[in-house]
Amino acid sequence: MKYIFSICMTLKLMIAISYGQVTPVAGTNLLLHNSCVTAKKVCSEASIFEVFNSVDSCLSKIPPQYFKYNFSSSGMLNLNTYLHSGSYTLFGPFSDFDLNSCNDISLGNSYELSDTLSGVMQIPHNQGHYILKVEVNDCQQLPRDKRIGVHINTYSYNLTCNEEADCIDCLSSFAPSPGKYIISAWVKGASVNKNTSYVNPKIRVSFTGHIMDSIYTTKGLIIDGWQKIEEEVIVPANATDIKIELNCQSGSCYFDDIRFVPLNGSMKSYVYDPISKKLVAELDERNYATFYEYDEEGKLIRVKKETEKGIMTIQENRNSIIKR
Repeated sequence: MKYIFSICMTLKLMIAISYGQVTPVAGTNLLLHNSCVTAKKVCSEASIFEVFNSVDSCLSKIPPQYFKYNFSSSGMLNLNTYLHSGSYTLFGPFSDFDLNSCNDISLGNSYELSDTLSGVMQIPHNQGHYILKVEVNDCQQLPRDKRIGVHINTYSYNLTCNEEADCIDCLSSFAPSPGKYIISAWVKGASVNKNTSYVNPKIRVSFTGHIMDSIYTTKGLIIDGWQKIEEEVIVPANATDIKIELNCQSGSCYFDDIRFVPLNGSMKSYVYDPISKKLVAELDERNYATFYEYDEEGKLIRVKKETEKGIMTIQENRNSIIKR
């Protein structure tokens, strides 16, 4: 099992994800986009959905859902709530997405358009930035799988969306000096390639101001379902911007533990359990993980190391109490 570390880098570095090719895990945590600040960015189409085992468990976990849009011109916003009851409110337009926009919404200082939900709707808008709040009051049988859940879909034909990841607590800038660097990531592709090598995930690195354009693919063994991409990158002296693209040739691809570090540099990452606060994994200079396993009492019982040949147990402890 891999652990995800996210570093958002802006200004001089733009990380681009091909949304039409990289498929996220099915389902969405309804708590993820339950505020104006964490609104889901819509580039052309977006869905928020989650399934539950029962109606009661569904009804107790339905917070309002938020979306954000940047419209290039006036038009219609399409909203499909799959026959849920509830309401929507469209806030805006704003000059940009920032905390001031969310503060205006909370203080009631922004223009808004509200109505009840009625299946498929078209909501008029002007040019600019908007926030959509959708409140669902009930659970429905979702299409196709007939399970109980919440499903909200929205799309528009006149959206503008920069090809960069949403940044929360990002570094203020990332401007690597000319020289040699290492880019690495753990990737997973289609299962048909699993016995040999994942051919669909690729990383493309290009520069503004220089003709260099490189595509990097997987190497080595597949370890616990993941395979590594690791290559040397030379930042040219005349480059003004660097662009890193996570591409998927076809099907679904997953990218994890992405790094861009100086060739002679050193980087370590740590993962802690959110409940016990114990260290559960450590990634070394080569981006290989050491896993720490604990018993029910919180005592360390096993240490496993990820290597080029697979995952190996390097330490194991067992304690027992003899009752007399």
